[in-house]
Amino acid sequence: MQWPVVTVLVSLSLSCALADDECRPKPGEKHVSVKDCCKLDLSPSSMQATAHKCFEKFPHPKPTGPPSGPPSAEMRNSHACMAECFFAEEKLLTADKQVDKDAVLKYFSSWNPEWTPLVKSAVDECFGSYMADVDPTLECKSGAEQLKKCLMRQLFLNCPSAAYTASAECDGFKAKVEKCPNMPLFMGPPGGPPK
Repeated sequence: MQWPVVTVLVSLSLSCALADDECRPKPGEKHVSVKDCCKLDLSPSSMQATAHKCFEKFPHPKPTGPPSGPPSAEMRNSHACMAECFFAEEKLLTADKQVDKDAVLKYFSSWNPEWTPLVKSAVDECFGSYMADVDPTLECKSGAEQLKKCLMRQLFLNCPSAAYTASAECDGFKAKVEKCPNMPLFMGPPGGPPK
């Protein structure tokens, strides 16, 4: 996976609180990322510039200390609006800010044609449920963040064996993702959004 994909997906993947304490990262726990375990070959050329533009438009609020619970409403709004901006810029939303299923399928399939059947399955699965997770109190309600989160989860959980790194760390991470549906998937190393 290339850095443009890593940076945008890291910046777009931090919005959901983990429901159970056992789903939260433990202090000192070794962290593996999706890219360490599933070699997703996903890199549209426009992604990095779009991610940078949207991060500038909707920067993350500055933390006041170490994480101590679910993200604040301000942080959730930042992530929802950044994802909506990204989807709008990449022409994945209709004029009335609804996610365009055909455009999403075409866009995510264009990354790597070998992944088209998996992408189609993930899109079909996620389109049936993502709107139920949209927080109506936030400024941006297109569901782009929720759909993106669902797609990344489905693609990771169904990573083809040829692209999956079988290891104790990756198998443990995958088991945790299966058990914790609201677990954000960090798509690259810590470091945040594009500079």
